[in-house]
Amino acid sequence: LRPTYLALCLATLASQSQRIIVQSMLPLYAGTYLQLSPTQIGMLFSISGVIVFAMIIPAGFVMDRIGRKWCTVPSTGIPALVFVLIPMTGNFTQLAVLVGLAGLSQGLSLGSIATSTYDVVPAHGRGRLQAVRRTVAELGSGPGYLANSFNPGLLFLVYAPLLVVSAILLAVVGKETLER
Repeated sequence: LRPTYLALCLATLASQSQRIIVQSMLPLYAGTYLQLSPTQIGMLFSISGVIVFAMIIPAGFVMDRIGRKWCTVPSTGIPALVFVLIPMTGNFTQLAVLVGLAGLSQGLSLGSIATSTYDVVPAHGRGRLQAVRRTVAELGSGPGYLANSFNPGLLFLVYAPLLVVSAILLAVVGKETLER
């Protein structure tokens, strides 16, 4: 199950990058390029937060009844689509729909990657291997250097392939870990 573990580590890094970019670059992009007000930008985060919260029970149900991959693959694939589309938005409504989709994917990812990792690592190494996975994720916490050189919208396009690769690896290489 090593390939599955490595795919989960990459997915954790991609998910961490996705969250950091949404939290840091989305307000810059929305304010600078779409001229959204601080109230509108705050509303975007409210929309996302409500959807993430609403996904807690459905994500747990899907993870425990249907399969872990039904959460992990969409939670990395949906943000890739969102990241490609964000720089093409022209108004609050379009961005709100995409932020809602990002919230849906974040709701699916909460716990699913950790649970899948717990399933694939040996019992004697769970703590260490979960710590390694989270340490790898922190490498995805500093994407702001590109925004300084170009614009905040570029980061969405640059990181979309990482999310696509993560989703493909989880779908193709990753093993379903839900025991039936």
